[in-house]
Amino acid sequence: MRHLKHSQGLWSIKSPLFPKHMSFIVGPRQSGKTTLALEWLKKSRLSKEGHYYNCDLPDVRRRFRDGVGWMSALKRHHHRPLLIFDEIHKVRQWKRLLKGVFDQYRDDFQFVVTKSGRLDLFQRGGDSLAGRYDSYFLGPFTPGEIARCVPIDQLTVGGILGVDELDEDLILQWELLGGFPEPFLAGKEALARSWWRNYRIRVTEEDMRDLTRLESVDLMRQILDLLPGKVSSPLSLQSIREDVETSFATVKRYILSLNQLFMTFEVPPYAKKIHRAVKKERKLYFFHHPAVLDAGARFENMVAILLKRWISEQNEKAQGEFGLHYLRDQDRREVDFMLSLDGKPVLLIEVKRSDIQLSSSLRFYAEKLGITGLQVVRQPGVVIKKGNGLAVVSVHRLACALG
Repeated sequence: MRHLKHSQGLWSIKSPLFPKHMSFIVGPRQSGKTTLALEWLKKSRLSKEGHYYNCDLPDVRRRFRDGVGWMSALKRHHHRPLLIFDEIHKVRQWKRLLKGVFDQYRDDFQFVVTKSGRLDLFQRGGDSLAGRYDSYFLGPFTPGEIARCVPIDQLTVGGILGVDELDEDLILQWELLGGFPEPFLAGKEALARSWWRNYRIRVTEEDMRDLTRLESVDLMRQILDLLPGKVSSPLSLQSIREDVETSFATVKRYILSLNQLFMTFEVPPYAKKIHRAVKKERKLYFFHHPAVLDAGARFENMVAILLKRWISEQNEKAQGEFGLHYLRDQDRREVDFMLSLDGKPVLLIEVKRSDIQLSSSLRFYAEKLGITGLQVVRQPGVVIKKGNGLAVVSVHRLACALG
């Protein structure tokens, strides 16, 4: 059995960009946030009893309500021990509490807060935590992370072609089971399907109901049932509105909630310097790609996850302001993904599950924008240079390059 160990996000605890800030580790439910923090706690030889607080537990919430003077006994003169607050938003007026705790003990402890939702979902009103925290994203495992590949610093065609390929068995297992630890380690598709069914229920009945104040769980489930079939195409909210017979604003709000709780994520179109570009409709992907049944759309979703993971880490490490987009114009020329750096296009990636013939749209946009392009295919062992900075390559190599 594989032992999964997160490399993504570890540096946010081990060597954060601003050591005196709180580290907020956010990401999908059950992606390994708590495990990551507890493993570092164990490595630091600190007591779980005195340094980890699960705010789902009534006793822990009561302890915070009664005051935080008990924290003084945990201070150490020679270093700043780690304190982990897990799901602290379950504590009433948690922002005010956390602000006060941090202001009082910022020189005494290293604070790590884990959350299963995007920070803006919890930052409405109340006391501001501005200048006191940095947010770090922790997603499901990728094949490169499982194999402990070191991601390349600059995502170029030459850099990607220069790394080794991952084993087909690992790519296949990840394709069928996804990157969440529980279904991946279970190792069986039937168990992964059962996990996903229960996961959907927990998110829609617990997280969304409690945190987003949605009017109808049933309506959310109807929308969620439709979305896997929309992956890989620009998302038409109007089409979904007609299918579920509700308002456009309601559909938009419900999908925003899915994004905020890391069930899904969106990729916007890139319109600058693109004649007749599509400017509005985004593309939507799942963090658990086995939710997508169509093989081609699922493969595109897999590549989207790999790219989002790499971009998130580069941005958090202040390596530049990377963005992920897609290209499409009104003449129906489309490239699945485009990476930008500080607003400028730097790399095109087209996803074709089995076609090694270079996409004409990829060649067109590469020449128009003056950047390199990569076509990613599902078959192992494919490395074909097409000249002028263009190539066709297996996802096995891209996954290793992205880590």
